[in-house]
This record gives sequence, structure tokens and C-alpha cells, in this order.
Amino acid sequence: MNLRNTPSRESPIEVKRNALNNRYTNLLYEYELVNKQINETNDEVERSRLQHKAENLYSQLEEVDQELKQIDIKSSNSNLRYLNLEQDILKIDFDEIMESVDGIIRKFRQGARGDVLLLVQESLAMSGDLCIKRIQERLKQETGDFKHIEIEFSPEGCLDKIGFLEKLAEYLNVSFAKQPEKFEQEFIQMILEKICCSLQGGSILFLEVRKWDELPCEEDVFSWFMTHFWMPLVTRLEIVTQTHRRVKFIGAIVADAEFSSNYLDLPCFCPDENSPRMLPLTLRNWTVDEIQDWLECYPGLQNPRSTQLAKRIYRASKNGIPAMVCTALTRELFA
Repeated sequence: MNLRNTPSRESPIEVKRNALNNRYTNLLYEYELVNKQINETNDEVERSRLQHKAENLYSQLEEVDQELKQIDIKSSNSNLRYLNLEQDILKIDFDEIMESVDGIIRKFRQGARGDVLLLVQESLAMSGDLCIKRIQERLKQETGDFKHIEIEFSPEGCLDKIGFLEKLAEYLNVSFAKQPEKFEQEFIQMILEKICCSLQGGSILFLEVRKWDELPCEEDVFSWFMTHFWMPLVTRLEIVTQTHRRVKFIGAIVADAEFSSNYLDLPCFCPDENSPRMLPLTLRNWTVDEIQDWLECYPGLQNPRSTQLAKRIYRASKNGIPAMVCTALTRELFA
């Protein structure tokens, strides 16, 4: 049986753009050819005919160029609408989580030590990435020096503590000539030093580690991360704040799946007053009322349609699973 590769579908606007580009290329070729003929002929009647033809071709070139510009404007507006939609979706929910974040910020302002480690599970289905973005937006309001470090585990990389250090070193442009496995502590100290040297008064460092559940021994790595990386980083706060006031370290461990229940039994989950602060974030489904409230604020939607659309999206998204809601909203509003 012969199998054919199904060609990727282009949007109607891209099909039209390609057709106009081809037409423009053909017209330009004819226009240049006619002008060449004008320069080569000595016959005045023929010259006049060719000049008239060149003017007609030039008019067609202008028309096609104008159509292409209109398509670019339409495409740009569509992209802008999509970016605005993506930004606005953050406001559907996460209110309870933002209350917790605001509580931590208030404690920071009152003089509490400036560290917290956020734990986000089921990120893929529950749109944890949107929650993280909203938290980042809130933190940016607190500083003029927001530093975001983002690393992500993948099956193609090294899925252990050394893999974490190497990814972080690569992000920070830290060169380490020795073998990390044999000189782990020295490697960690170089990374911590690079981080702390980049800070200034009021800095907020946001370290986001995504796809934590890709790690085959995630509990062991988490225990190592707390003991050998995060706690030493937090310990440096006392030194850093002697020269740079109001520095904050915010970490986020993000997993697409659920964390193992054994996490709660790890020693680092039995904190004393000197232990780093940890905040597990509980993501939930979005309600039909929350979806409707958001739709009612979306430009161009009338109340009857927003009500019907909210109910339909809620049902289609299996009672408001955030990632499915986002997909449905994008499909409905950009159909």
C-alpha cells in the first residue's frame, strides 16, 4: 500500500499571501522585460505602445503591493489579538494562589527573610505555566530588577542532579573545566557565586525548574536540591543583604504530573524557623462562572453569546480543566 504524506494545511490568509507574492513576482518580471524592450526599440509607435504597457503593469504592481500590505496589517492585528488573549487568560482564575503570593510579599515587606520555594504539580493539565506567568507579573511590580532563570528537564538530557547543575551553568554562562561528578561542591559554589554577583538592591531572582517529573529519581534529586543547592543559596541571603537590601530568592519546582505523596515525608518538609519557606500551589478546575465572567469582559461578545459559550466550553473542557479551556477559547475566538 502506498502512503502519501499529508501536506500541512495553510491558513486562508497565507494561501492568499502566497498567491499575491507569485503574482507580484510575475508582474515584476514582465515590467522589467517591457522596460528593457523600450530601451532597445527605435520605433516611436512601438515605444509608445510599450510605455503604455509598462504603465499598466506598474499600476497592477501597486495594486498587488497594496493588497499584500493589507494582509500584513490583518496578520499583525491577528497576532496582537492572540497575544492579548494569551495575556488576558491569566485573569480567569488563580485568585486564591495570588492571595497567598500577596501574603508572602507582605511578610517580605515586614522584614521576613526573602525566600520561598513554590511547588507546582499537574502543570500541563492545570495550566501551571499561566499561573507562573501571573506570579511573575506580580513580582515584577515589586522591583526594577527582576531576574528570571528558566531551565527544563528533557528525556534527551541528563536527568539527575548533575544535569540540573549543567543546565543552570549553561544558562548562567558558567564554565567549569573539572568533572562535575567529582567536584560537585566546587561546581555549586561557582554557580552560587555567579548568581549572587549579579544582584543589586531590590533584586528578585526567580528560578523556575520545569518538567521536574521527567527525573526518574525525582524525590532523591529534590532532597539533594534542597540540601545542597537551595538552602546554601538562601543562606547567602544574609551575606548579600549586608550590601544589597531587599533581595529576594523565589524558586518554582514545576511538574506536569502529580508529585509523589512521599514528598511530604522528606526531611525538608518538616521545617523549623530556619528552614527555607515552601508553598505548594493547589491548582484547580475553572468554574463556568469564572469562564463566563472572563468572556463578558472580552471585546465584541454580547451577553447571550458569552453565556452560551461559557457553558459549552465548560462542558467540552471536562468541567473546566484549564488547559482544555484555553484551547477551546483560542479555537472559538479565532475561528
